[in-house]
Amino acid sequence: MTEWVGFVGNGPNTLASDVPISLGVEFFVDQPNLYFKGFRFYRGDVGILGLPDARCYKIDGPGVGSAVAGTDAKFEALAGIGWQRKDLALPVGLTQNQHYKGTIFFPTNYTATSGYFVSPGAGFGGIINGPLHIVDSANSQDGQDSFTTGGALIYPTSTFGGGNFWVDVIITDTPGGGGVVGSVADIARQRMLTQLSLVEPQKISNVDLMVLTLAFGGQTVITKTDATPAVHYWRLCKLIANGG
Repeated sequence: MTEWVGFVGNGPNTLASDVPISLGVEFFVDQPNLYFKGFRFYRGDVGILGLPDARCYKIDGPGVGSAVAGTDAKFEALAGIGWQRKDLALPVGLTQNQHYKGTIFFPTNYTATSGYFVSPGAGFGGIINGPLHIVDSANSQDGQDSFTTGGALIYPTSTFGGGNFWVDVIITDTPGGGGVVGSVADIARQRMLTQLSLVEPQKISNVDLMVLTLAFGGQTVITKTDATPAVHYWRLCKLIANGG
């Protein structure tokens, strides 16, 4: 298993105060068969408190992106000054050259460096670590680094001066499953979410009762029915994967 992160070194030991805020970092991978494994952020001061929520979004060009299924996470503890990390239960598949935005919600405080992703900042020209690309402001599709204020995790859409909020992502070449602690149904659902992240929703027009069964390791673990006219097959799959 190999992992890649955007920022190899440490961030600054500083604290920026604000209202509750969602902060994002735009990235893409230039190879197939890679997976989103988790989030991390640099805690530059012990005054950065609270347990942040996180989510990865797909960027569909300018404007609000859609959440990548299976990437919701919550940091469970903070430890001193330095990088704080939260892994997903199982990695979620990424599409080659598709831009994404890893986003973390901070209740009040965070770490920041102004002018990082514009000349002459350290991130000008972008950051490349193996197949992972953290784009600079000029090459972003929806703003690097981005923010939106508010009391809960939300897709960030504003930018200012090419700053860096030291929000980072963790990418792996291993889909997961080996040694994962969880029920058969949990693992099956997570693998289904990984596959759903790689395809677009598909409609069916059949108004008959639809029965969809999820099997894992030769064992039927979930059965779901839906009689809704013009049901989205993808939506029904996602409903199962999320335990609905």
